[in-house]
Amino acid sequence: MKTILFFLFIPFVLIAQKTDFLINQGSLLPNEYYEELPFEFLKGQIIINVSIEGKTYRFSLDTGAPTSVSNNLYKKLSTSKIGKLEIFDANNEKDSINVISLKSLKIGDITIKNTPALVLDSDNLLFKCLDIDGNIGSNSLRNSVVQFDYPNRKVRITNKVKNLNLERKSSQRMVLTSNQSCPLFWIRLVGDDKYKLQLLFDTGMEGLLDISLRHFSTLNNLEVFTKVKSASGNNSIGLFGITKDTLHYQFQIDRFRFGNMELKNATAKTTKSPSSRIGTDILKYAVVTLDYKKERIYFTPIKSDSQNAYKAKFPIDPNYKNGKYQVGFVWSPDKVPNIHAGDEILFVNDISCQEKSICELLLLMASIDENKIEIVTKGKDEKQYISTIMKE
Repeated sequence: MKTILFFLFIPFVLIAQKTDFLINQGSLLPNEYYEELPFEFLKGQIIINVSIEGKTYRFSLDTGAPTSVSNNLYKKLSTSKIGKLEIFDANNEKDSINVISLKSLKIGDITIKNTPALVLDSDNLLFKCLDIDGNIGSNSLRNSVVQFDYPNRKVRITNKVKNLNLERKSSQRMVLTSNQSCPLFWIRLVGDDKYKLQLLFDTGMEGLLDISLRHFSTLNNLEVFTKVKSASGNNSIGLFGITKDTLHYQFQIDRFRFGNMELKNATAKTTKSPSSRIGTDILKYAVVTLDYKKERIYFTPIKSDSQNAYKAKFPIDPNYKNGKYQVGFVWSPDKVPNIHAGDEILFVNDISCQEKSICELLLLMASIDENKIEIVTKGKDEKQYISTIMKE
């Protein structure tokens, strides 16, 4: 039986290169700990309250990136820069960013001490739109066991996996990246474990599955995917801005397995990131536990060992570019003959997009529960078109 293995060496969002200091630094106190905290789930992000220098701040938990703080928060802290890192964002765009040593950050009664943190622009859309001050990354969690319980909106952090009553049969091996301890694991595709793909478990990613373009090319040639559609455009805003238009693909994975569970009929898209990854929608199907210390990942199914992950989607994806709410991708041109990539979106139902902020627009389509909506677009010919679009 032939097995295809895909190795990922570059984690999503932030990648340290050519540096004389390590992102994987810092310690946790006390030695024995168990903390259970409520979280807010907003645009696929897990948001908790933390305490720094006696004040409370909103942080996201992002397993696919190192710890970071906004520049506004950095200016309030009694700390100093320890260097710079060259990093890549989700769209594989590169830049250099300052790094500080965060002296003390408290999550409940747990104290994370002297952990490196990137200093990001306070106008970063993720920080701005979610009203958060930073994120806690895998470099700060690498000595802990972290459980994400979406049904109860709880995150649990402890020093010992036995505190969580887990069955080992629901786990599998996990690999941590050397530079920032991001967690990688394998899924098995197409039944009978014929093909395998290594994914980054990324709680900073909204959605279920993103497959890197290079992985898609190989797997599509092996006829692993079904219902493949292609479109040129973009709908991704990375740390350093909007990516350039690229030919991307949307497709279905009929079945994939991991741990002791299976998902069927999952819709996925390609990404410019070199990493394929699984996002926070997985938490709607399983309670996920990361044992960083023993390098195991646990999946505890919420309903059954085999669940249908099919989710109807609109035939277009929007984006925000050049100060306008636009059509990013058109996945089914035959269903929307008057809509093209780059067209401005003027109205969604009776909502005027021109009267909304960028943050409101980025949340708009995801907030619509209806399977059918009416949109008004303006094409390159400056004419306005009214279209009814339906999820499929």
